[in-house]
Amino acid sequence: MNRTLLVAVAIVVLVLISKKSFGAKETLVPNKPVIVPATEDEIKKGLMAVYAKYGKNITMTVEKIFRLESSHFSSMQFKTCNSAGMKKMNEDFPYGWTSMSSLWQEETLKPIGEASFIDDGANTPFLVFRTFTAGALALAEYIAKYSAGRWNGTTPERQQAYEAKLATITPKYCNQILPI
Repeated sequence: MNRTLLVAVAIVVLVLISKKSFGAKETLVPNKPVIVPATEDEIKKGLMAVYAKYGKNITMTVEKIFRLESSHFSSMQFKTCNSAGMKKMNEDFPYGWTSMSSLWQEETLKPIGEASFIDDGANTPFLVFRTFTAGALALAEYIAKYSAGRWNGTTPERQQAYEAKLATITPKYCNQILPI
């Protein structure tokens, strides 16, 4: 083997080893759709869209859930999917989320794909939204139909524990942009 080939092979091996050794908690599967990044301005714009349709209480709850589920808008899953962790439950539209069927009739609000992450030790597909607004409105629709606690589980104990966590979170953006 010539020297250039040996160096190339060594680099490939080092890259593979480093990816395996230092992999992130959240592992993205390739072929993710293109989304509009959720900047602070985009997040505030999305929260105002939720406010216009669902009111102040649900808007504040949406921000709290996003903060909890996305490590305050910083997780790779959030940056990739523009959602608070909406798992794909079914292959066919509406992907197991029948409560979203009417909201997702509007093309700009429906999921545009999926991205997989490790969740509870398993590779799990999550729905991807083009914008933060679309993901936030989906969450608001769910909360309006069910409850904030149900976002985390269906048992009363799990819902109560989740709502207790949410009560400790300050919706900083809502406090800045929503009327008192």
